[in-house]
This record gives sequence, structure tokens and C-alpha cells, in this order.
Amino acid sequence: PDDRFFPSSNNRTLASEVYDVTLVGADLIGSLQFTIVPTDFQLNGSYQCAYFSETLSVWATDGVLTTITADGVVCSSSHLTSFAVLVGSDESSSDSTVLSVLTLIGCGLSLFGLLVTMAVHGFSRELRMTIPSKLVLNLCLSLTISLVLFILASQDTEDFDRCRVWAIGMHYFWLVALAWMIVHGVNLHAVIVIVLALNMERRM
Repeated sequence: PDDRFFPSSNNRTLASEVYDVTLVGADLIGSLQFTIVPTDFQLNGSYQCAYFSETLSVWATDGVLTTITADGVVCSSSHLTSFAVLVGSDESSSDSTVLSVLTLIGCGLSLFGLLVTMAVHGFSRELRMTIPSKLVLNLCLSLTISLVLFILASQDTEDFDRCRVWAIGMHYFWLVALAWMIVHGVNLHAVIVIVLALNMERRM
């Protein structure tokens, strides 16, 4: 596993205003250098020049060189678009990999537990015919699909349309799981509180 669960660039935030760089009546030849002074500029800060990618709708740093001087952050780019300076501390790739491995292990253990629960309730006829067991099966099924979609989405982050499909699927099944939890709670209340109260009234 790599750092797809925890990409190291996610902890960077905007540290300056956004500047639109354009040339009027001329084409850009070579690279263009310009200086941006970040808010609360510190010479030893971790700054990175970035441009806004309209295709991916994210701040990207590829193709942009960064030089930190006493006067500010010097950005060098061979194309013109919206520029800004990002600030933050980079996580090491090893830390991101460890976090991704732990996340994958946690998801795997959760899937294993859900599958075991569904197997116990599904293969036992006595349990399968009860309403609480049916609620548990539906809850486990929705959680299983949500986790599978989460793992698949973490490995497919290049295409924006597919990412949108993964996100819609995950949100839908998390909402389904929440709905089954509410139904399970209502059923538990009906079994314990209402039925118990009726039995107590009859005995009295």
C-alpha cells in the first residue's frame, strides 16, 4: 500500500492571496518569475508555489519552481493561470504509508467482523426469521458495501467523474446504515420498553 489514504500534500493551506497572471498582447516565452509575499511571512517557513488546476479543481505544484528569499517567495512557471503560495509541514512518505497500512488493516478487520456477523445470522434459521436479526443483516450489509467502496475509492483517485461516483455511493450507503441503526433502535425500544410496560400492567 502507498499513501493514497493519507496523501502528504493535504496538510497545506493557502498562505497568500490568489494572483491571476496574464500577458496582454504577447505570448509567454520561457519561464516567468514573480514574487509573492505570504501572510505572516517567515524565512524558515515551509512554502510552496502552486497554481489552480481547473481540470482537477485542486491546487497543483507540478511545473512550478519555488525559491524562498528574504523578500518573499519567488515562483517560476512556464504557464499563466491563478497562482498562490501554500504553507504547511510535509509529512514524510513513510508516515503516510504507515497511516495507510493501519487504515487498510482496520478496514480489513471491520469487513471480517461484518462478514462473520452476517454468516452467523444468515446460516442460523432461528435467528434469520426474527426481526432483530433481519435488521442486523441489513445494517451489516450496508456497512460492508460502504467499506468496500471506501477502499476502492482510495485506489482510484485520478478520474474526477469516478471519484464522484465513489463519493455518492459511500454517502448513500452510510445514510442507509444510519437509517437501519434508527430502525434498530426503534425496534429495541418497542421490544424492551413498550412490551415490558404492557407485561407489567397485565401482572398488576
